[in-house]
Amino acid sequence: MPGLRGLNPAEADFWWWRLPDGDNGVRRAAEDHEAWRHLTPRAVRRHYHGLLTPPPGATGLAYTDRETEGDPAAEQVLLYEDRVSAPGRLLVTTMDPVYRQGSRFTPGATQLLLGLLRWTAVKS
Repeated sequence: MPGLRGLNPAEADFWWWRLPDGDNGVRRAAEDHEAWRHLTPRAVRRHYHGLLTPPPGATGLAYTDRETEGDPAAEQVLLYEDRVSAPGRLLVTTMDPVYRQGSRFTPGATQLLLGLLRWTAVKS
């Protein structure tokens, strides 16, 4: 992936929603970003398959505070927008809404997928 400075493994917890507090540690970043007009907090509260270190200038949008690899908002990123590493816009995530939506394994994945599609359909 152009610009990606790191992809660190993370153990996927497919059953996080069964935790007593129902909180898997996924947090929103860049609260004033246009993406949040299309993505609800619940839509990004998903399991993930790795921790991203985005390139300088990219905008981290979701991160986890449950891992131990450095600064969560910079090195434990789960979703980011990159407009600096290549022409156009890259959306990079370790959440997997397309696979989960298609397999009907995790119905909540639809919220993330539809939110991403609605956001990217907006001219910016």
